[in-house]
Amino acid sequence: MIFLFLFCQSMITEGLKEHIKKEIVSEISKLDKTIRVVDFQLVYEEGNYYNGTLTTKEDEETFVYDVLVTYDGSNYKWEIITE
Repeated sequence: MIFLFLFCQSMITEGLKEHIKKEIVSEISKLDKTIRVVDFQLVYEEGNYYNGTLTTKEDEETFVYDVLVTYDGSNYKWEIITE
């Protein structure tokens, strides 16, 4: 039973990760076409909360940002933490 839960949670997290990554890439390209998304990882925390790590390349420097995600099974919101 626990294995099934973990497997399902992994599939949900992977799909959510891909949707959010596409949105982040789209939003960043609207703001600054010189910023390139190198990687995005997403990990389930608990309840409706996920933590992500966004890696970008900006002016030949690599930056890593935390991304907070809330997902209720239907809708999600994400926020890049820049501080």
